[in-house]
Amino acid sequence: MKKISILFCLFFYWFCPAQCWESLAVGDITAAGIKSDGSLWIWGYYASENNYAPIRVGTENDWKKISVGLGFQIALKNDGTLWAWGNTYAGAVGNGVNTPGMVWAPIQIGTDTDWLDINCDSAYYTLALKTDGSLWCWGDNHAGCLGLGPGILDVAVPTRVGLDNDWIFACASGGSSNFIRGSSFAIKSDGTLWSWGFNSSGQLGDGTTINKDIPTPVPNTTGNWKKAVSQMGHSFFLKTDGTLWACGYNQDGILGIGSDLNAANLNILQVGTDTDWKDINTGLSHATALKTDGTLWCWGLNTKGQLGLGAAGNHNTPVQAGDFNAAYAAVSCGLFCTLVLDDNGEIGSTGQNNYGVLGITSTQYITYSLLPVNCPSLETQAFTAENISLYPNPVTDFLNIDPETALKMKQITVKDLSGRTVLNTSKNFSPQIDLRHLSKGIFLVEIDTDKGVVVEKIIKQ
Repeated sequence: MKKISILFCLFFYWFCPAQCWESLAVGDITAAGIKSDGSLWIWGYYASENNYAPIRVGTENDWKKISVGLGFQIALKNDGTLWAWGNTYAGAVGNGVNTPGMVWAPIQIGTDTDWLDINCDSAYYTLALKTDGSLWCWGDNHAGCLGLGPGILDVAVPTRVGLDNDWIFACASGGSSNFIRGSSFAIKSDGTLWSWGFNSSGQLGDGTTINKDIPTPVPNTTGNWKKAVSQMGHSFFLKTDGTLWACGYNQDGILGIGSDLNAANLNILQVGTDTDWKDINTGLSHATALKTDGTLWCWGLNTKGQLGLGAAGNHNTPVQAGDFNAAYAAVSCGLFCTLVLDDNGEIGSTGQNNYGVLGITSTQYITYSLLPVNCPSLETQAFTAENISLYPNPVTDFLNIDPETALKMKQITVKDLSGRTVLNTSKNFSPQIDLRHLSKGIFLVEIDTDKGVVVEKIIKQ
């Protein structure tokens, strides 16, 4: 038994003023954000449940970046350490396990403290950079997306890609659980663009439809690339001169080149002639981008409101969206949704609210305009209480409480991370709490004794 003296923060939500969020990330059907206080929050499909409002991940306040894959999450802390949790399928978590299973809470991957960047957007694998400019990968290797060469199925721990030390950007891509073959991109310090992995529609931009299993320079391109994003057979690229480029399959006008022709474009084409593009992201068949003046632009498929234009209707060229008076700082796309972060630290979301991915505290299935994502806050109230033992943790069926404490208990309440009560009892106490009816996930056990309230986080497996 593990003795635990607990000083706990009670959770509740409210709408709070500006400067709530610092960053956001959206995967397939899950979204996450880091608040200005360094806390990490997640919503959508998470811990085997639909979460329609943000719930906090752990209690730490030192998170730096989060990336959301297909059923798993990768995060960095301010000290340069790497953390992961979620489905271990194909080694996605990076903890040495490559069979399906769940890691319910963040665990540190290795002991290195020099991780610089991570990316696993809607994919079953991750690309990561270290401060020395080296490139690393782990997870599923369909179509060679890890870049490690032929004959490798998956990798369950971070593994270095080649020996080069001049990488400054890396991007993984997937699309959905039905489309797990990823296309990968990276940029070197000299501005050259490299690609590898799945290339069925020319999304690698190399003029072919041939898959690549190692990083390969994209031909006929100059060396001033800044960013790349890719999903489901199409890709977008930003240059340092503010121009925007695209390649791959043009389904629903996704490439933004003024054509509705569903055809593969094997070479990289410029999107319009503007030179003030700042950021770009893409979903299943829509794209959203920011300009240097903070305006938001969208195009592609809009059957589910993912463009945020107030009504349905596809567009094959960029059109301005959102609040025309707002200044947007970051954008991220799910399969059929868009989330944007403005300069005031507020997140807006639009599109299909599958599993609660919009984070709008509502089960409303589709919205055609940006709605605010709740800004959760923590109210801190301290309790001093006697030492209490809860075991085992993680728990599969019965949670044990030491008998002396059980005699003094007034009430036991079990809540999920959104604050919803899932079990409550105030009489006929037993040294055991039956949790067999609960789904898998993270829960809070509040024990009210004659000396105060003790609250412990448990993991139900």
